[in-house]
Amino acid sequence: MIEIAKMIRREDCAKQLSALMSKMKFDWLTKDTELRSHKVLIEFLEKEVLYQIYESDCPIDESIKERIRHFHDRLKQVKTPEEVIDEFWNAIKIKGEVYDEVKEHNLIAFEDVCAKFAAFCYAE
Repeated sequence: MIEIAKMIRREDCAKQLSALMSKMKFDWLTKDTELRSHKVLIEFLEKEVLYQIYESDCPIDESIKERIRHFHDRLKQVKTPEEVIDEFWNAIKIKGEVYDEVKEHNLIAFEDVCAKFAAFCYAE
């Protein structure tokens, strides 16, 4: 892991480690609890993050919008809550420039809703 960290920009490494730590904490806190349906989880992500980016008047780079659309398309194809959760955490780990672009326009990114999403995943 140290060798990999040396090859990655420091900021990227910090984001990936933070996402991994959040995911580990999420898994530990929520073990053996019933998940909400995949459709409800997708609706949450659409409302909290995706639609507000789509509907924004901010001049977001088209390649970034395309990556967000691609993620959204993948989400629509998943069949289980676990797959939605995995897509969410993987998106955080690999999309540094998407986060930077979204935050430049003061929009909400996946990283901003980590705790809220983790709590929401589990049915009350």
